[in-house]
Amino acid sequence: MKYRFTLYCFLSGVMVSALQGQTTQWTGLHGWINGQVTVARNTNGTLEAFARANDNTLWHIWQTQAGTTQWSSWAGLGGQLSSDPVVAVNQNGTLEAFALGTDHAIWTTTQTEPGGPGWTGWSSLGGKGQNDPTVAVNADGRLEVFIQTASGSMWHVWQTTPNGNWAAGDEIRGELDSSPSVARNSDGRLIVFVGDSDGKFWWTIQNTAGQDSWSSYWCMLGGTVSAPVIGTNSSGILQLFAVRPDNSVWTAAQKAAGGYNWTDWTRLGGGFTAVNVASNADGRLELFARGTDNHLYHSWQTSAGGPWSAWAGLGGVLNNSPFATLDSNNDLQAFVPGSNSSLWYIGQASPGVWY
Repeated sequence: MKYRFTLYCFLSGVMVSALQGQTTQWTGLHGWINGQVTVARNTNGTLEAFARANDNTLWHIWQTQAGTTQWSSWAGLGGQLSSDPVVAVNQNGTLEAFALGTDHAIWTTTQTEPGGPGWTGWSSLGGKGQNDPTVAVNADGRLEVFIQTASGSMWHVWQTTPNGNWAAGDEIRGELDSSPSVARNSDGRLIVFVGDSDGKFWWTIQNTAGQDSWSSYWCMLGGTVSAPVIGTNSSGILQLFAVRPDNSVWTAAQKAAGGYNWTDWTRLGGGFTAVNVASNADGRLELFARGTDNHLYHSWQTSAGGPWSAWAGLGGVLNNSPFATLDSNNDLQAFVPGSNSSLWYIGQASPGVWY
């Protein structure tokens, strides 16, 4: 059953803040968010944001016209969530959302048509997870979802055909102490990164693209318990970013696209509690981090695959991690849950250029 009404907000309209000599303008979308927000792009180019509300149901809000500041009211998609949602795009263009239910199984709901307002009821995919799930797209378009179990292993479930039914799921053994992070390697194979209780960092990769056959775990020394976020450089090289206990963002990257060898970890600066990554229209990666002062900061590659800029402030008052994605104009839009638990966003003035 779906509900539609506007959620309450302490602040509305536009929030303007000055930080490090830079004036930035934020737009509020109201809401009452309990956790992180995730944003996906519909086939018609409109952005759609999803978040768990204070009543632990799933809510969403979407652009009514692609590339504009015109948004719908919030609408409820029901469910009883015990994690933040993740969203992926099916091969047929429909968005599909996943979250853990109160039984800690993975539950899912799907658009009934690409870009449309209608959604299916919730259905269980099984499993017994903790923390947030993560979702990836196989080389043939099939979605695959991963969770950390209470026993510390990893469990995953996958579509048997693109847009189709789901398998029974399977366990990938390990000793995890973090949610998994997943990306698609340049050769099409999914690769999963996890942290363990000793602070070591491990990864496993499909032996063959799209198959439920996985390599042994490989250790990246000097890792972090927290799962990384993963960016893909324009060359196809995967790059990892994580906040370590010193509140610094650190990064490591494949030495060659698709390869098994990785660079040493490099420090990119400190004073942060969470980080996320997005790609600019020209292929340059850009980081968005929540500072220890709860402001939003960003740093970007000065050339595709190249060195990083100094961190710059974008203001705001965050109460959780940021999320950024490209809109239909190829401008990056950064979304954050604000201190009043409502959703705020700020966008580039033109591709690669901020206000």
